[in-house]
Amino acid sequence: MLRISQSKPQDIGEERANYKEPSAPLEDFLRGVAKQVKEESEAESVKYRLRSAIKMLALHREATTQDRYGFWQGDIWSYSPAFEKLRGGVNIFQALIRGAEANFTQATPRLDIKANRSDFRGLATEKVARGLYEILHETQWTEKNQQALFYAMILKMNGFVISRMRPQAGSVTTAIPQFEESEIEIGGRYQCLECYEVGQFDSQAEMACEYCGSEQLLVMDEPEIETLNLMSGITNEPVGMPEIIVADIFDVSMDDSANVSGDMSKCQWVEYRELVHKSELKRLYPHLKCEEKTEWSYATRLKEAFKRCEYGECYPSSERDRDTYELRHIWVSRNKYEDYVAPQTVKIGKFILKRGERLADRCPDNLVMGLAAGQIAFIEPENHAYVIKSAVWLSDGISNYGLGASSGIGLQRKVDYLDNLAVEGEARSLSGSIIYDGQAIDGNRLEGQNLNVPLKQDFQLNGSPIRNFFEEVRVSGLSLQSLGYLQGQMDAMQKVMGVPDVTLGEDTSSDKTASGQQLRSRNAVGLLIPAKKSEAHLMEGWLNDQLHLVQRFMPPDAIQQFASFYGEEWTDDEVQAFLEADMDREIRISYAEGTEVPETRDQKQIKLRQDIAAGFVPMSPAIQAKLIRESGYDDEVFDAANYNSNLAIGRKRWDWVKDQVKANPELEMGFEFYEAQLTDPVSGMRMVDEMNNPIPNPLAQQFLTAPELQVNKHSEDHAQQGEYWKARQREAVAGLNDTSKLLVAICDGMITAHIMAAMEMQQKGMMLEHLAMAPAQLTGQMASAQVAQAMAPPEERAKDGQPIQR
Repeated sequence: MLRISQSKPQDIGEERANYKEPSAPLEDFLRGVAKQVKEESEAESVKYRLRSAIKMLALHREATTQDRYGFWQGDIWSYSPAFEKLRGGVNIFQALIRGAEANFTQATPRLDIKANRSDFRGLATEKVARGLYEILHETQWTEKNQQALFYAMILKMNGFVISRMRPQAGSVTTAIPQFEESEIEIGGRYQCLECYEVGQFDSQAEMACEYCGSEQLLVMDEPEIETLNLMSGITNEPVGMPEIIVADIFDVSMDDSANVSGDMSKCQWVEYRELVHKSELKRLYPHLKCEEKTEWSYATRLKEAFKRCEYGECYPSSERDRDTYELRHIWVSRNKYEDYVAPQTVKIGKFILKRGERLADRCPDNLVMGLAAGQIAFIEPENHAYVIKSAVWLSDGISNYGLGASSGIGLQRKVDYLDNLAVEGEARSLSGSIIYDGQAIDGNRLEGQNLNVPLKQDFQLNGSPIRNFFEEVRVSGLSLQSLGYLQGQMDAMQKVMGVPDVTLGEDTSSDKTASGQQLRSRNAVGLLIPAKKSEAHLMEGWLNDQLHLVQRFMPPDAIQQFASFYGEEWTDDEVQAFLEADMDREIRISYAEGTEVPETRDQKQIKLRQDIAAGFVPMSPAIQAKLIRESGYDDEVFDAANYNSNLAIGRKRWDWVKDQVKANPELEMGFEFYEAQLTDPVSGMRMVDEMNNPIPNPLAQQFLTAPELQVNKHSEDHAQQGEYWKARQREAVAGLNDTSKLLVAICDGMITAHIMAAMEMQQKGMMLEHLAMAPAQLTGQMASAQVAQAMAPPEERAKDGQPIQR
C-alpha cells in the first residue's frame, strides 16, 4: 500500500525565495520515498538489490521544477497544494517514462524463419519451427514480460532472458531411466573339457557348458569385480512447457512466481547484448574502470560453465581430473573455479585476512564477516548484532550480482536491519568471495533446503570437511514484486511532487502547434527504435534456445499435444524431421526489417487503407474482418460477409475429418486398396463409367456423404469455403512424403461440392430473376397486341370477330 505523508501547507513564495539547494541530497530523497512504498509481500532483500536502480532514477530527475517548490519535512519530501496550480509543473521524467512505455509496446519485433535446404527434412523443420515460434511468441512475450524488458532497458539494467522447461502436472510424460551402482563380474572365461568350447564364467551362478551342457569346466580367467551404473528402472516425468524469465542483476535469487526452484542444468541463456554504448556507460558509472577486464558476476560464471560444457570442453578425460568440481554433470576446472570465486586478501583498518587463510583461525570466537548497507558486519554467536561503523566496501557496490539462497532463515529475522547480509546461506563479498564460518551459520539449520551454497576447500561442518561442489541453483526473474516496487517508486515521485498524469504529446508551452507535437512524438519514437532492435536480436537468441529446449526435452507425443492445443497440425514425419535437425545449420532465424518501428493502431489502419486504395491489397472478406477487428468493433456484430462464421464452419469440418482419419489408421490402407482396384495396371489410367466419368473412390465417397460434411447451399459462402479447403489440400500435399492421400481426396471432394453448390445457387438465382421479370413481360406483350389490333383495318378486326364501330 502506498502511504504519503503530507505536512502543513507553507507559503510557496517563501520557499521559492529561500531556495538554494534541496535540504537533503538526492540519495536521501530517494530513501525517503522508499519509506513510503511498502508491500507486505515484498522482501527487504528485494528493496536492497533495487536501490542501485532507484539511484539511476535520480540521474533523470536533477532538472525538474519540483525540486525547487517542494520541501523536506521529517525526512520526507513534501509539497503544497498550491504547487498544483503552478503552470509548467510537468514532471519531465514521468512524461518520458509514460510516453516511452506506451510507444515501446506498440512495436512487436517479428522473426523470420527460413530453411537452408529445400528437401522434405528442411521444409518440415521450417514448418514446425515456424509454428512453434507463433505459439511461443503468443504465450511467452506477454505484457508482463514486455514491461519487464522495458524497465530493464530504460533503467540501464543488465537485463537478460532465461529459457527453461518447467514440468507441469497433467502434461505428457516422458520416460526417464534411473541408474544405481551395482557390482558385477566381468572378464571371466572357461573352457569345456568335453567339447573344448570357450564361454563366459560367472562365479555366482551354477555354470554348465552352453554348447554341450557338460559341467566339467576349466576356469581360464578369474572374473573381476567392477562397480557400474546400471539402469534400475524407468520413471515417467511430466514434460511441461518451455517458458522464459526476464531477469535483472538485482533479482537472481529465487523463483518468486511459485517458490519453486529452477534447475540450472535445464537453463539456456540468451546472448546478452549491451543496451548502452561504452561512452554512456562511463558517464552513468564513472567509478567503473571500463578499460580493464571486468569481473564476471556469479550468474555469468555459471553461464560460462554451461557454455563450455555444451561444447564438450569441460568433461574429465583422465585420472588427473579427479579434483575438478562437478555441477550436475557440468565440470569446471579447479583453476577456473579458483580464479572466479576464490577469496582475495581483505584489509579493513588493522584487520587483514589474507588469501588462503581460514576465517575461523583469525576469528576464534566464531565471528562471521559480511556486508550490510555499505558496512562490514561482524556477527557474534551470542548477540548477533555488532557492526563496525568505520568499515569500507570490499569492492564497488555495483558488482554485487551474487545468487542468494532460500530466504526465511531464523538468523535473518534477528538481524533484520542487515537486509542483504549474506546470512541467507552464503556470506559473499561483492567480488564474489566466500568468507564465512560454518559454525556460526549452520547450513543444515536453514529453513528449507540450502541447495546453492558454493563451498570453500577448507570448509568444515561439525568437524568433517566437505567436498567442493555446486548443487541446485535457484533462478529468478524480474519478479512481480520487483516490478511493483519500480512502479511504486515512480508513482510515489509523481504523487509526492503533486504532478498530474501526463502523456507524451500533451500540449505544452513549447509545443503549441499540432506539427510541433507530431515532431516531438516522432523524435521520441525514433529514440526507441534502437532499443527495439536490441530486443529483436535478443528474440533471435530466445527462439534458438526455445527450439533447442523442445528438441531436448519434449518427445513427439508432447509436441503434438502442445501444437494441437494451439490449433497447429504436423504429421509424425514432420515432427521427427524437426527433432533430428541441426538447428544451428538447417534453419536461419532473423528479425523482419521494419517490425521494430512502433506504430499505433490508427497508423496501421491508415497505411492499410492507403494500400487498399492504391490497389496493392485487394478488399477481401479477410481484410474486412481485420479492419473491423483493429477498429475495435465486435466481430460477431460486424462480421463482414459472414467471414468469421464461415471460417468456424470450415474449421469444425476439418477437425472432424482429421480426428476420423487419425483414429482409424486402417482407412488409409482401404483407400489405397480401392485406388489400386480403380486404376488400369497397364495404362495407369483411372477407370470410367458409362458417361465416361472417372469412378470415385468408395471410401472417399463414404466420407463425403457423412452428415458432418454436408454443404448447406443457402447459408454458406461457397467461394470462401472453397478457398479454405484448397488451403487445407495444399498443406496435405506439401507433406506428401508420408501424408494421408485420403485427406487430399476428401479436400478435393469438398472443393467440388462447394463449386457445384455455388453453380446451382447461381443458376437458381438466374431462374428466379427470370421468373420475377416474366409477369412484366407478359403484360407488355398483351398491351402491344391490343394496340396493334386497334390500329388494324376494319376487315382485319372483322375477321377476329370484333364488331365494327361506326
